Amino acid sequence: MPTTWVSQISSKRNGPKAAARCAAFHQISLASVYAPVERQERISFFQGSLLSALPAGTPLALGRDWNCVANDQDLIGGQPGTRQHGFQQGLLPFQQALGLEDAFRHLHPHASEFTHTATSGSSSARIDRWLVTDSLLPVVSAAAVSDIKPSDHYGVSLAISPAVAPPRGPGVWAMPPSIITHAAFKTIMAAQIQAFMLACPVSPTAGRAVRWDQLKVHIQDVARNYCSTFHADRTKQLRALRVRAGEMSIPFRQAAVKDARRT
Repeated sequence: MPTTWVSQISSKRNGPKAAARCAAFHQISLASVYAPVERQERISFFQGSLLSALPAGTPLALGRDWNCVANDQDLIGGQPGTRQHGFQQGLLPFQQALGLEDAFRHLHPHASEFTHTATSGSSSARIDRWLVTDSLLPVVSAAAVSDIKPSDHYGVSLAISPAVAPPRGPGVWAMPPSIITHAAFKTIMAAQIQAFMLACPVSPTAGRAVRWDQLKVHIQDVARNYCSTFHADRTKQLRALRVRAGEMSIPFRQAAVKDARRT
């Protein structure tokens, strides 16, 4: 099973300057990076603040908003070079020092995607991406731009499929508290409890304590079945929405490409 991480972009700044938040998982250090919007701050951020915030000695997977692109392949519309400020003297040396590669570009060398459109509407660029240590590239199984747009940016995802993955157990199931507010769940559960109480009365061989233990197991089974059905229905709806969103975005992408060709 691949491990998938999704970086969703927040439209709010994380303080007066950009931020990098790190976490380590199974000898891979993850960081959510938000590079400065101001062009003049990017070089010092990449070469100073970000380098000092990252842990040493483990492979890195850094994702989120870099606020610049490597070249015009990641730019649709606008003037050439407009989104590259801070890359050549800031982000590129940072990548070279740590041995980082663009996971999306590694898997899709000729693809043209974008994650953010300028407020003026004049250009779109793939300023959000995952940079990973080059030693991780053989186990990167997917890197993509999400169809979901949580803010003014599209999310970007990364999937890593190690050759030897640690064994996973079944885990302990826990009922999501939110389903208690579902009218359908409350109706089903009330009917199931009533039916159980009628079908399993207290008897000399099955006292109240025994019946209570049996009822708890029954409640858990009902909740699991409801969650499974609800999740399947919601997944189906989300897939339909993603397909619809992709279809609706085609004219806008085509228009952006035409505008780029005109310029």
